Amino acid sequence: MKRSNFLKLIILIVLITGSLSTFIINNYINARSSELPTQDSAEDDFNIVKADSEYDVLYASLAYTEKLIDELNGNNNYLTEENQREIAYKKLKYWEDSLEEVNEFIKLKLNKTALVNFEKREKEWVKYRDTVGINPDVLREGEYSEEVRGILSKAEQTKDRAYSLLEEYKDILSAR
Repeated sequence: MKRSNFLKLIILIVLITGSLSTFIINNYINARSSELPTQDSAEDDFNIVKADSEYDVLYASLAYTEKLIDELNGNNNYLTEENQREIAYKKLKYWEDSLEEVNEFIKLKLNKTALVNFEKREKEWVKYRDTVGINPDVLREGEYSEEVRGILSKAEQTKDRAYSLLEEYKDILSAR
């Protein structure tokens, strides 16, 4: 077989293989797309918010965190201390993640000097939160062990911090 005929044969095989692969992939995608939720059902399931500003997005995100926390709360009457501790740490993690999200949006809007001051203030707040101890207004003594009450108290303080920063920086987060 001549070299030119051999190259033509290889090109033809590549084209046929490529077309066949494309056909198979498209059929697979079409079959799977009927199983995927539509945007309307996703909006119903997750209550998607159409936001005008970063403030609106962050506020919706904090509201979603509250929803996750409510789901964690469920019926906690018969939980072991280990289960209570695990749930408390999850709540703290949810609020720390939410606070970090708020912080990241704020940092994007600040100039260099304000950013340095903001980061310093946040580090000081974390130190304060970690040393302040249990907030007696958050939980009554008999409901949980002292360790669990301490974790839940930190979670509540972190939640309060996220909302207070959101309100404090509302103007810059609402700007387009």
